[in-house]
Amino acid sequence: MTAQDGTPPFVSVLMAVYGGDDPEWLSEALASLEGQTLTPDEIVIVEDGPLPSVLNQTLERFQHRLPLRRWAREYSCGLGAALAWGLERCRNDLVARMDADDVCEPERLEAQAQVFYDDPELAVLGSQATVIDESSQYRERRRVPCSEQVIYRRIWACPFIHPAVMFRREAILRVGNYDSRLRTRQDHELWYRCAEAGLRMRNLEAPLLQYREASQPKNRRLKVVLQHVAINLRGCYRVGVGVSGWVGSFGPLVLYFVPRALADALRRRLKFS
Repeated sequence: MTAQDGTPPFVSVLMAVYGGDDPEWLSEALASLEGQTLTPDEIVIVEDGPLPSVLNQTLERFQHRLPLRRWAREYSCGLGAALAWGLERCRNDLVARMDADDVCEPERLEAQAQVFYDDPELAVLGSQATVIDESSQYRERRRVPCSEQVIYRRIWACPFIHPAVMFRREAILRVGNYDSRLRTRQDHELWYRCAEAGLRMRNLEAPLLQYREASQPKNRRLKVVLQHVAINLRGCYRVGVGVSGWVGSFGPLVLYFVPRALADALRRRLKFS
């Protein structure tokens, strides 16, 4: 695959790793990048604070198999700051996000890069995902809207699966990069700013990522949920959404107080429809 001017597509992969990551899942994530039909030009690994020896050994095992560029931070600063710092160090305009516990389908990078080369005005491109559990077994299909119109209309519902997204580095830096103050929801806050700037954003119909989701997720603190609601309300004000957006902004607070089974059903219905 080549661009219209005959040059090969150069893609950076941006991943943050911290001390609590599972080394087996990290190994699966890196192995899936090794098997891509389009080899990434670089894989920028931001080590968010000191890593235990087992994670270091995992990264060292792939050092000569993949174009890893490791950047270590002295202490953990959170995902928002780690991604902002890492994005500034990426050398290519096309940057694919990925987490240390997810698995890319073999054609992921090639499929997304091809769309960018066919559409020079596109800024953000995500995809559907297959949800897997701790044992990498299939759980369900995770769907997000594909069209730009629906994405803008449902921006309050975070219409992207963050580790499945590829974007143009220059466009993301132009709207201010990730907010380094945010340890959670840094992606949703960024999509609001992209929408405010009028950037073109889409999702592909194909599931290009295996998205790992724990069967028993960590308990979310009310403080974090309230921060999510605040991000929604500020974003809705800046973007100018309809009534459904303002009402939906309080969804995380509602989900916090209802039973888990009902929360999962509502989340699938309201966020990923």
